[in-house]
Amino acid sequence: ELGFRPPLYVPTPQRLAMMTADRWRLQLYSAGPQPIERKDPVYPRAAVRAGVQGTVRLRVLISKEGKVVQTEAIGGHPLLVKAAREAVGRWKYATQDMVSMTRVDVPFRLPVR
Repeated sequence: ELGFRPPLYVPTPQRLAMMTADRWRLQLYSAGPQPIERKDPVYPRAAVRAGVQGTVRLRVLISKEGKVVQTEAIGGHPLLVKAAREAVGRWKYATQDMVSMTRVDVPFRLPVR
């Protein structure tokens, strides 16, 4: 059979960059680098009104200088994802020898009334 066959999966440019990060001497941590400065997420009002809680899981790319370069949500409620990405984007990590990638879980829990 001759002809064009489209690929089964075409990654977005962001996902492709994260998938090919090993070209940049990526160090993949099993436990992950620990942040030296954290910012708590702001609980979205819409999520509070809807009673949504849970954990957002992010894949985070960290520069040698310890800055968060990129975040990608890999799990969690859509009403919570933006707040989690914004908070983790402001985190600071210790400087390191190479670019690294880690996974971060950001919990959102409503107060008990």
